[in-house]
Amino acid sequence: MNSLATKDKRGHLKLAVANSLSSVAAIILGGFQKAFPEINISLVVGNRNQQIKALMENSIDLAITGSTPKEIAVESHVLLTTHILPIAAVDHPLVKEKNISLETIGQEKFIYGEIGSGTRVAMDHSLSAHHIDESHVEVSNNEMVKHCIQQGMGVGLLPKVAVEMEVKHHILSVLDVEGFPLDYQINLVHAKDKRLSLVAKEF
Repeated sequence: MNSLATKDKRGHLKLAVANSLSSVAAIILGGFQKAFPEINISLVVGNRNQQIKALMENSIDLAITGSTPKEIAVESHVLLTTHILPIAAVDHPLVKEKNISLETIGQEKFIYGEIGSGTRVAMDHSLSAHHIDESHVEVSNNEMVKHCIQQGMGVGLLPKVAVEMEVKHHILSVLDVEGFPLDYQINLVHAKDKRLSLVAKEF
């Protein structure tokens, strides 16, 4: 059995994570680090293009992403299944509404991440299917999305695991919108021709 359970538990894991999933990655890595405290981790947070470049250049072992890259041959494994939720500030007028239509939510200004991110793809698909052309503010990561929403700049779609703490402490609210929540998969990918170390395989 070639695993870290039977071998030296030291090593180095090189990961890239999408900007939009940085907070989610921290949760996942926390559990891994507790199980294998002697493993060193290098984590690069960047945009989608930077992730793809790192995979192509073989400078990382694995990438955590919402949507699987099409620009390079990869192997993809589902790391976590969660939901995408419509999020607003706690004092937003729609917080008290029930079964909000997509037409109604489409009139709001949306705060979302970079083109190609999993949450952006999900939002574009949901709204375009109903021919809704929303106004928006584009930012680089989910933390900034949350801050902008909290300040009343608009509404957004975020993975449940990224907003659980804020919702629990009434910093942000989940809107009751038709068709939501959406299923959302967070994937672990590596270049198809990548020879993974024992550390990477264990992760």
